[in-house]
Amino acid sequence: MKYLVSILAFLAAFDSFSQKNGTSDSTFNQSGLIKENYATSNSICVDNSNKTLVLGHDNTTGGYNIYVKRYLNNGTVDKMFGTNGVFENDLNNDRDYGRCIVPLSDGKYIISGQNSMGSYFRTFILRLNNDGTIDNTFGQNGFTIIDNNANSDAWNVAVDPKGSIYAAGYKTINGKMNCAIWKLNTNGSLASNFGTSGELILSTTNENERLFDIELRANTIAVSGYSNKNGICEGIVAVLDTQGNLDKKFNSKGYVKVNYQGSNTYLKGVGILSDGRVVSGGAYTNISNEYFGLVAVFNKNGVADSAFSTNGYYYYSSSPSFFITLQIDCKDAIYVGGYKTKVSSDILLKKLNTNGSLDVNFANNSEFSTRFNLSNNEAIETFVVANKSKIVFAGRIDSYGSYSASGIGRVNVNSCAEVNGVIEMQLSKEHINIFPNPLKFGSIISINVAELMDEYQSWTLQLTDMNGKLILENLQSPMNGILKLETTPVATGVYFIRLNCINKSYSQRIIIN
Repeated sequence: MKYLVSILAFLAAFDSFSQKNGTSDSTFNQSGLIKENYATSNSICVDNSNKTLVLGHDNTTGGYNIYVKRYLNNGTVDKMFGTNGVFENDLNNDRDYGRCIVPLSDGKYIISGQNSMGSYFRTFILRLNNDGTIDNTFGQNGFTIIDNNANSDAWNVAVDPKGSIYAAGYKTINGKMNCAIWKLNTNGSLASNFGTSGELILSTTNENERLFDIELRANTIAVSGYSNKNGICEGIVAVLDTQGNLDKKFNSKGYVKVNYQGSNTYLKGVGILSDGRVVSGGAYTNISNEYFGLVAVFNKNGVADSAFSTNGYYYYSSSPSFFITLQIDCKDAIYVGGYKTKVSSDILLKKLNTNGSLDVNFANNSEFSTRFNLSNNEAIETFVVANKSKIVFAGRIDSYGSYSASGIGRVNVNSCAEVNGVIEMQLSKEHINIFPNPLKFGSIISINVAELMDEYQSWTLQLTDMNGKLILENLQSPMNGILKLETTPVATGVYFIRLNCINKSYSQRIIIN
């Protein structure tokens, strides 16, 4: 039998399809949902050990301290993390807000947030050890304060394979908020090779502007946000490189501003498709000043992609709504999360195909919605696509403006486990051999595909992390049956090698140490 699928790989693939696409995952806290009192949930992640971490701030004492809670795969609290599963920190006896948490390949975590100090709200970046203690080798005693003398905030963070940290938010200059992006080295110092001493101020006009999301793919950075002048809002999408240079091929300026149908437009989530197009999600307002969810796709030249939905834009017409966050999976499907309003707001998660059509095989005609409490307003604030078969989300449960609780959930998805109806397979060693495995940092991965040569000649070779995020990609033909991939820019950790040919996809886990 030429293509022998290992029994374990087949059972894993079968199990992923036995979970209905777009339903609550009953293996997570039995219901797929967890309600937490007295804490916000601004960011969520899944680490390489398949543990879920939620970041926000706790207000049980009125002090608004940084708050991280870690859950095991079954939804129970991981008592080995922090103190009984929780890391909580008060930086300087003043208010602290947790904004974003990102897992690192070595098991540590990067956190961004905002700390008040007198009249200023200043940005901080923090690194946590895997056990929930502060990593004192980072910055100064585990923290880097971006600027002590200006109001600023870092709402979102991206980390490249070498460990450099990119944060996006705002900084107030001369009384106005400006879009700001910072780059930090792995030790927490600001990177001198980015912008001006590690800081890039992006001012599109003399307005109050801020960024809410940042995405990094290969050497391209995309950010999104919006500006506000006298109550008029425009969405902002910008593209730049890892040295802080705006991509002038993108709308000749490096950024675009969006007023969808001449209305107030807010762009919050951002992503980069495998072909370089940039996706952003948010909302626009109608003549009654109601919000409706919006997704926009731009070509590399900054022009709205006319092949996507309706002239480059998909809008949610069913009810008032807002797409607060956005993720792209390893097959370029687009997920957006936020809320929709009936009487009060429901949690909303939607899936679009790459061309902007609805994925009718996900949940109920592309739409997953749920509630924790029938009387409260609820919304997804953050979510990630994890390990090909799950989405974990976190959000708010509030009593009409009084934030009293947060909600955490997990949803089954067939995200990357199927390509054109073909189950992704892990081949037995006699048909595909990746060597060495484990391998040392900086080594060249060699992949023997000689026994497949008679059927396929050209391969798309991908290296992804444990969450399916693309790290490296190239198209090549084997030399004497061997494909090769240089791993020099990749950090140590656990990854997947993926080989794609026409309508078949093969994968195998590798370890770089």
